[in-house]
Amino acid sequence: MKNKLIRSLVITVVVGIILSVSIVIVVGLKDGKQATSLIHWNHWLIILSLTIIHIILRFIRWQYYLILLKHKIALTPSFACYLSGLALTMTPGKVGETLRSVYLKPYGIGYTDSVSAFFVERYTDVLAVIALSTLILAHYSGYQSVVVIICIVVFAILLIIRGSWFLSVLEHLQRKITGNRIKTIAIKLSNVLKSSSTLLSLLPLFIGFIIALMAWSIQVVAFYLILSYINQSVSLSFAIGCYSLAILAGAVSFLPGGIGGTEAVMILLLLSIGITSSDATIATLVTRIATLWFAVAIGLTAFVYVELSRRNNI
Repeated sequence: MKNKLIRSLVITVVVGIILSVSIVIVVGLKDGKQATSLIHWNHWLIILSLTIIHIILRFIRWQYYLILLKHKIALTPSFACYLSGLALTMTPGKVGETLRSVYLKPYGIGYTDSVSAFFVERYTDVLAVIALSTLILAHYSGYQSVVVIICIVVFAILLIIRGSWFLSVLEHLQRKITGNRIKTIAIKLSNVLKSSSTLLSLLPLFIGFIIALMAWSIQVVAFYLILSYINQSVSLSFAIGCYSLAILAGAVSFLPGGIGGTEAVMILLLLSIGITSSDATIATLVTRIATLWFAVAIGLTAFVYVELSRRNNI
């Protein structure tokens, strides 16, 4: 499992680097250098610090979920395991982040519970990003139907996975299915949903959503600041809606790290309000470096740390 995830990491990182270099070439080295020269080292310090706060908030939610699932693990190893998953955040749907399940296993946290926590973590992230993306409607009413449809789908999923009838259907299928592989998948899915039910009850769901809302709002602030650093003035509501809708587009595309989809939507929205192609592209590229790629770098560092710790304990 771990080897497959690591191969996915290598492939997606290479693809991401190629795409980033391509963007710089397309926008032009001269224009790109002129725009990025406006972002000084202290600016980078601020926006990278915001990404760190974003990650810490998400870890607090993760630790809260583990406590609800009745698991006790010290903060240091828990944080290291959590961060290691960020190394594989580039995989489609961020499923590679379940790498942390492998590292949490020796601490008595089974795959079912850690995968359940991951699933609910992703779900509350989607809820928060959808809520923030609705602010784009103040600028583009044409997106209203898209946001409404996504909201309906997301909440329909919640009703399905929380419904006892759905578990009953899965258990019925387990008895009827003869193929071992499909039966195993059905059993694992059933166990994950049972474990997730605790985290999807009203209070934990609300707390997880609020933490997600705070975490993603901080990323939006980073995007807003980047635009201001290159002398582009936009309203905060537009920045919130633009960033969130772009992230949502990347998630829906199911591409590794949302690469391509997120950048395309973000650039198009910035162009639509009169920002030049060079500034729109550079703002998008810097935002992705400060959020996605910086998080991956932190994850890789944690991954090396955890791997070395495991080998020293063998």
